[in-house]
Amino acid sequence: MSERKELDQVEVGVRFSSGAFTRNIFMHVSEIPKIRKKHKNTGVYVSAYRYENAEDKTNSLLIGDLYIDLDIDDLKDPSVAHMAFEKIRDDAIKVVSFFAAIFHIDESMIHIYYSGQKGIHIIVPYQILGITPMKELNHIFHLVANEVHRMTRYKTVDLRIYDNARLFSLPGGIHPETGRYKIPLTFDELRTLTFDKVKKLAQKPRHIEYTEPRYNTKANRVFRSYIESWEKEKEEKAKRENQRGDRKLNFCPPCIESILNRQCMPGSRNNTAAALTSYFRQRGYSKKKSWNKLQEWNNKYAGLPKRELERTFESIFNRDYVYGCSTLEQLGTCLKNECKIGRNR
Repeated sequence: MSERKELDQVEVGVRFSSGAFTRNIFMHVSEIPKIRKKHKNTGVYVSAYRYENAEDKTNSLLIGDLYIDLDIDDLKDPSVAHMAFEKIRDDAIKVVSFFAAIFHIDESMIHIYYSGQKGIHIIVPYQILGITPMKELNHIFHLVANEVHRMTRYKTVDLRIYDNARLFSLPGGIHPETGRYKIPLTFDELRTLTFDKVKKLAQKPRHIEYTEPRYNTKANRVFRSYIESWEKEKEEKAKRENQRGDRKLNFCPPCIESILNRQCMPGSRNNTAAALTSYFRQRGYSKKKSWNKLQEWNNKYAGLPKRELERTFESIFNRDYVYGCSTLEQLGTCLKNECKIGRNR
């Protein structure tokens, strides 16, 4: 890749009417209208970030708008969609109010979208926050989303979507399942329109002239405080790792072996999922491999709702939390004489 500083590459994905999904389509940002047209403006997704090199995201600088996605996975049944939307709406109003009160952002500059199904997307243009290209922008966004999540009532903010390869449906695109458009809403419409009226609006394309985003000194100051928090978090993590040394396990302790092969009782499922997540990370498994193994265990022995399982997984894996023997003894069968850790103790 050349030394150019423009961040003009994106990744695109497409969801087909059959339910199949494909991604890893890399292109210049100017080519998005072409692929939108190619797929008849239906089921097209684009990365939340622009990159120097979309095919090498790990080493690429990122830039993009701050995004919040609100939805409820457990309420997919159309018969309860109205109830789900009301909860999402309540949280979305609080999110907009949060940015207005804490970041001092004019509500008319905050972009609000109805997803075409029941979710709400809230976008804060990067120009307002004074965001500059950085490699770990997604982690900064995650910190903001965590704080937003804590002040919502129904906890509909999706905290799983802050990897550096996140795809979002295109504004103005058609949802492949409902046939409705992803449309913008004013803050007043978010507060007052019924779900039926929102869905009716989404039957055709819609355009809103948002106030042009302007750099906001106060918003930038608040955003920089999150950057500082992330830097401190990284430093503390590095210190912990240095103090612990190499903590990767090269064997499966008997307590974990027992957990992985028996039914998990209600009341201990979250703690057990957290302990297994910690173990998988200690084994040096990738995030993807760890998540797949946790899902396999959950499907066989626990039955936690997927959204709940994901939240537990993300909170433990991302913070590199380590569970000790005292906790694992309560969750699994401890055989100290057959365990390297137990014998050392």
